Amino acid sequence: MEKENSTATAVSEDNSGFPTIPNWYIIAMVFALVWNLMVVMAFVDQMMMSAEALERLTPEQRNYFENIPMLANIAFAFAVFGGTLGCASMLIKKGLAVTFFKLSLGGVVVQMLYAVVLSNSIEVFGPSSLAMPIMVTLIAIVLLSFSLKAKRCGWIN
Repeated sequence: MEKENSTATAVSEDNSGFPTIPNWYIIAMVFALVWNLMVVMAFVDQMMMSAEALERLTPEQRNYFENIPMLANIAFAFAVFGGTLGCASMLIKKGLAVTFFKLSLGGVVVQMLYAVVLSNSIEVFGPSSLAMPIMVTLIAIVLLSFSLKAKRCGWIN
């Protein structure tokens, strides 16, 4: 009869061979996915803004939306869909999440560079319009950091 090795491993594994993922991980990623899906809806709304919706805006706001450069819209798409695919990848334990979150953060940086620095958005929407770019950038950084931690911990492969 062989003597069992009683040394416990630092990370326990579930039946799939993956390290056990903490319960908060799933909860955090579901919230992050819901957040990103809401941003997808905002992206679609902005890209499909009707003439009637534009008419309801102030002349300055209408001018702002009508003159967003294509590069800023492409960056917005990378930010939105990279974040959404990153969250979905984290939920199915795929390491591709890191790449998606890198693309998302890159898109966020380019989009926010345009929105905050290169455009007149603060003049058009007021100083409180800085809150959203700051929050979005912080969330993108946190999600990328979290995916890197998940990769190091073996929660995603």
